Amino acid sequence: MEDRLNMPGSGTPEAKPKRKGNPFQPGHPRYGGRKKGSPLKRTKEAREIADKLNFHPVEFLARCAQGEMPNPDGSVTVLDTAQRLDAAKSVAPYIAPKLQATQVTGVDDGPVAFDLPTQAILSDPDMTAKLSELAMLMAEGSGDDSVN
Repeated sequence: MEDRLNMPGSGTPEAKPKRKGNPFQPGHPRYGGRKKGSPLKRTKEAREIADKLNFHPVEFLARCAQGEMPNPDGSVTVLDTAQRLDAAKSVAPYIAPKLQATQVTGVDDGPVAFDLPTQAILSDPDMTAKLSELAMLMAEGSGDDSVN
């Protein structure tokens, strides 16, 4: 009975196999569409409008973060601390992007191994004198980071 239900022309649609991923062969050239790196139409239009109005959002937010919001009529509105912080948070990613945390590991995710040539360092009288001087400065807490 099941075979009769799935027969062509029985009124039940047959399930078509779904394509996954790129339907073209690997190495097939890409035609049409937006080029990588080119702005979207909406982004391009927004930039054109901002240019016509001589409005620069990053500059505006930076001024607000300093405590004064410029108004269209030329006057200035003084902002409170919370408003200044909000403006600073908004403009920060454009000035100093977030840094990604990177974990440094050695072979097979183990600790980082390094070879410190202590024998060579200690056998060099010049190097030993510099290390002694550095140790004395650190112990004194002189705050002078320069070593001659």
